[in-house]
Amino acid sequence: MAPENGLKKTFRISVDNQEMIQIEFLKGVNDVTANVQQAELIKQNFLQIFQDNQDKKFNCLVDLSPIRIGAHYPSPQARQLYADVVDHPRMAKIAVIAPNVLLRSIMRFVVSASKKRGISLFKSRAKAIDWLKK
Repeated sequence: MAPENGLKKTFRISVDNQEMIQIEFLKGVNDVTANVQQAELIKQNFLQIFQDNQDKKFNCLVDLSPIRIGAHYPSPQARQLYADVVDHPRMAKIAVIAPNVLLRSIMRFVVSASKKRGISLFKSRAKAIDWLKK
């Protein structure tokens, strides 16, 4: 099990002035417990952003490209935590940068736990941002 501070270094979340949340996964975690803890931390961050920005809807850019090799499928509990964030009423469109086949496969698996429509996968950041701006 990874300590919380170590898990906080596996992702970065920011909000820009365009009302877009950007999350970059910097490092994958393969331990089931750490995987769930990472998902819980990410969910807490998103809920705090929603709390701090009442009445705003957000597009979201998810960047998986730093993970490259070593990506693992999230556990069922982690998938549900991510689905809770994705399905939140304050989430609008979600663009996922998944440059390789494994990452796209993992994201399709995660997205299948969600009811949200308006999620698209992209190989490049530029195409993902263009899609979000439409």
